[in-house]
Amino acid sequence: MRGTTCYALKAVGDPWAWGDGVSGQLGDNSLSNKSSPVSVVGAHLFTAISGGNVHGIGLKSDNSVWGWGTNTQGEVGDNTATIRSSPVSAVGGHLFTDISAGNNHSAGLKSDGSVWAWGLNTSGQLGDNSLSNKSSPVSVVGTHSFIEIRCGGNYTVGLKLDGSVWCWGAGSSGKLGDFTATGKSSPVSVVGTHSFIKISPGHDHCLGLKSDGNVWAWGRSYNGELGNNSTANKSSPVSVVGGHSFTDIFTGSAHSLCLKSDGTAWTWGHGSAGKLGDLTASNKSSPVSVVGGHSFIALAGGTNHSMARKTDGSTWTWGQNTNGELGDWTTTNRSSPVAVVGTIA
Repeated sequence: MRGTTCYALKAVGDPWAWGDGVSGQLGDNSLSNKSSPVSVVGAHLFTAISGGNVHGIGLKSDNSVWGWGTNTQGEVGDNTATIRSSPVSAVGGHLFTDISAGNNHSAGLKSDGSVWAWGLNTSGQLGDNSLSNKSSPVSVVGTHSFIEIRCGGNYTVGLKLDGSVWCWGAGSSGKLGDFTATGKSSPVSVVGTHSFIKISPGHDHCLGLKSDGNVWAWGRSYNGELGNNSTANKSSPVSVVGGHSFTDIFTGSAHSLCLKSDGTAWTWGHGSAGKLGDLTASNKSSPVSVVGGHSFIALAGGTNHSMARKTDGSTWTWGQNTNGELGDWTTTNRSSPVAVVGTIA
């Protein structure tokens, strides 16, 4: 989830969306905002869904990828630059096992570990040794084999079986983790002898989760999004403070979210509009607990809002609500979790 649009899948794979829809990114054949969930048209059933800044992509059980929303940079992958307000299939007959959407690019992981990408490439975020946009999938260069792929704002991050992390695209603020602030159009390794089990890139910072529950971060920290009690950028991984043990990690544009085994959510970074969920709108450079005694199983972050899921299938949101992205039938900001209206289970 990025931008100001939210996506959710029901248990059967039925996709729903709410929030900003002016570029067709809700997939409901309209170009208008919605403050409560609407169904993505076409009777599609997805196994995974990922939201970019103003586009969405979905993965089906047959491993095909479908996209919708703004397409001016080719991020939908259908060999056009035409806005799509309902899902269309990415060209090429590619079969993916995982997908991810960045601000204006998309990526897919194949069963052989290769990564393919499409869309905006002015920062090298497609990883094909060029800076040219692509409206259909192209292969990331090198003989890399990844097990997880995630798109940041204008860069891409891949995790290998050995726990090493590789990044490519824009390098500002040190977000590639290679001791530089220089962009790369092909994968480079994050420095250090770290071994991660999960990765999550934000707009200009990235989180990595280790098997012991420790979280490490690198990139921009102007708002405290690295969680190390500092607002200094880091071009190599630093540990999140507090002795916390997390089970999952997530990022918004400039804030971070983590989940503990007891279902509590913890956040840090940019706090405007209440998106940290701690009843304030203040930045935090170390983890704070989301209020309300909630027990969640998954989290996600947008530009200025956050989203969480419970075991009963209910969805909860907090933060900015200008475009109805909280899904509570209002456009009122919330600094603590509110339930999305309707049943998405």
